[in-house]
Amino acid sequence: MAEQRLSKLQKWVLINCYKVTVLRQREDKVLSRCRRFDVLKCRDNVEPHEKYPHFYNCKTEKFSGKPIACPAYVFTQFDIYLNFHKIELSKRKSMYGDVVYFKHKPESEKIYVSTSRSLKKLREKDLIHYSYFEGVKTIILTDLGIETAKKLLRLNPTG
Repeated sequence: MAEQRLSKLQKWVLINCYKVTVLRQREDKVLSRCRRFDVLKCRDNVEPHEKYPHFYNCKTEKFSGKPIACPAYVFTQFDIYLNFHKIELSKRKSMYGDVVYFKHKPESEKIYVSTSRSLKKLREKDLIHYSYFEGVKTIILTDLGIETAKKLLRLNPTG
């Protein structure tokens, strides 16, 4: 791993994405993005998605008789903003219900750019790939990313 230099943010992303998507260890209620999320019950109440590894379907929630994807065990750029950079959330009312925004602070633009750059470099190193869903980057570990995250977790168990 010495040949693969990673920044503090990149290490944090790999470790925490691994915890959330592979180990299903989401500890933060705010980011669970599921109004019924329960740390103790939900971990065992999901099943792997048939097509996509490390995506899960909720066993209890159904839509028209079909399983729905569990948003609690998905890792996105919002996880980074809220938990690594500690940007606060701000809810606003709209005609479609509550909309979540981030409270702007002087260094916000710098945070957005550095996060985007870090994710791009992780993708170039083939440690992650990501897709966009409703304008949000969903981060998915590659096999190499999973192995790297395991090594990092062994070196720093607290994450």
